[in-house]
Amino acid sequence: MQLCAYLHFNGDCRKAMTFYKKCLGGRLRFQMVSELPQSESLPTYIKRNILTALLQTEYFQLAGTDLGNEAVYSPDKSFSLLLECRSKPELKRLYKQLSAGGVKTQLLQKNFYGVIIGSFKDKFGINWVLQY
Repeated sequence: MQLCAYLHFNGDCRKAMTFYKKCLGGRLRFQMVSELPQSESLPTYIKRNILTALLQTEYFQLAGTDLGNEAVYSPDKSFSLLLECRSKPELKRLYKQLSAGGVKTQLLQKNFYGVIIGSFKDKFGINWVLQY
């Protein structure tokens, strides 16, 4: 069993997932709505949407889509992605890269358990917690 976060971007999926690939590495694939056999009956603006994007790394998968409705697209308080880094330099690099253009909610600091942790909302509205 493996858990994979599936994020809704309301039109920014390609931009967001490409940004995550730049920061996190891995292999990124997109499936467009236009690739579906039944897409011929859909309006052109819907066909341009990403049905599913999948970023695969050695350690995790992250999926995204442009599809959904306003009730689905409200990521700001419902969850955070926790990324456990392998080293302090990796933590600092990823915190800087992923938080660029977003809002830092907790600067990197050592907590009472001796864990270095920080959090932010990225420029796509996704909450992240990074720790080492």
